[in-house]
Amino acid sequence: MILARPACRQKIVLRAITSGRYAAHLAVLRKRYRNKARAMVTAMKRYFPRGAGWWEPRGGLYYWAQLPASLPSGLKSKLFRTAVARDILYVPGGLCYVEDASRPRPDHEMRPEFRRWHGI
Repeated sequence: MILARPACRQKIVLRAITSGRYAAHLAVLRKRYRNKARAMVTAMKRYFPRGAGWWEPRGGLYYWAQLPASLPSGLKSKLFRTAVARDILYVPGGLCYVEDASRPRPDHEMRPEFRRWHGI
């Protein structure tokens, strides 16, 4: 049983918080993700098809987008294969719904991923 490691970690965290380094790091992260989020909206406005819509996060990292019903976004869709080939990630919306025999999962929704986009 090792008892010293948690105490050491607690001291490191305490030092980061009391020194202001943690707050400074959070400020850097907030700015970085704010810029990425703005770039995401700009890209969606420019490249998403007519009839697409999205909900912007309020304090979170994820957008939720709904494409026209005629444009499948699932794992086997052309859109998903093309996006992956271009190193663009999104979570197909159908994966975000629970199995429910009374309601089919939509195949035209997505959670665009901006944390990993290159160039953003």
